[in-house]
Amino acid sequence: MMDYTLKVRSLVAINVLLAVAIALGVLFSPARTSARSLRATLLDSGAQATVLKIRTGGQALELYKSGDAWFLNDGGTALPADSTRVAAFLSTVGEVDQLGQVASSRSAWASLGLEGEGAIGFTVKDSTGLVLADIIVGDYTPSSQAVYVARAGSDDAWSAPVTFASYLKGSRASWLDRRLFPSSPAPQDVQEAIARGILELDSGERLNIDYRLIRNGAGWSTSGTGLDSLRVDSMIRSVLGLRGDEYAENGTAPAATALRVELRLGDGRSIVLELAPRSADGSYLVVSSERDRPLYLP
Repeated sequence: MMDYTLKVRSLVAINVLLAVAIALGVLFSPARTSARSLRATLLDSGAQATVLKIRTGGQALELYKSGDAWFLNDGGTALPADSTRVAAFLSTVGEVDQLGQVASSRSAWASLGLEGEGAIGFTVKDSTGLVLADIIVGDYTPSSQAVYVARAGSDDAWSAPVTFASYLKGSRASWLDRRLFPSSPAPQDVQEAIARGILELDSGERLNIDYRLIRNGAGWSTSGTGLDSLRVDSMIRSVLGLRGDEYAENGTAPAATALRVELRLGDGRSIVLELAPRSADGSYLVVSSERDRPLYLP
């Protein structure tokens, strides 16, 4: 009888140990690891950020904050950055509050896109130089609802909500404020529009332009002749909303001016655009009175 009881107890003990072993095996298996999650953030103090560095494909992009505005460091020269975009990116990163662990060894990084040319790194610092975040971003997950990330200095890899990743996939130009008129005057503030010169069209036709449009109350006229106000207002909005493709190299200046456009505002100011003759690639080098550096218009 004692032998039977001992045998039963031994079997029970073996079954318990086997269950524990199975549980541990499942808990720490690669499949289980991919399902483990952690309430954690990538960036806790985005509002304190004054430096954002982005590294991708061997290239580095550095943005810094001065006052309320962000700038891009272009070889020691400051270019105006899209401050709204930078703030939105930092805010979106700061909203990440849960990560799913997918690997605990650096050997898995390559398969997750966390190494090589496709990996993107970004570092956020405050005004004292303190690193607030140092993150590597890899591929999208198979569902495309998340992206693989890792913290610099750690072997762990995680999945994070995809919301902030699209910002990092953007080009250098996407981080720049490329508006020709950053003061953003309202269309109704424009009282006169003067344009003189030659504009070369896609067809190769050279269009001679010489006009002065004057606002009369809610309408527009030229040389005493009334104009279609809706069309003129639409043209004014288009000019005010112009954005360049990219800034020209520092020191670049047009050799000649093909077309000059002046908008006179109700407060007595004038804002001016000067377009150089069309280049061989079809773009225009344009100088804005509100920019220190020319831009290229497509």
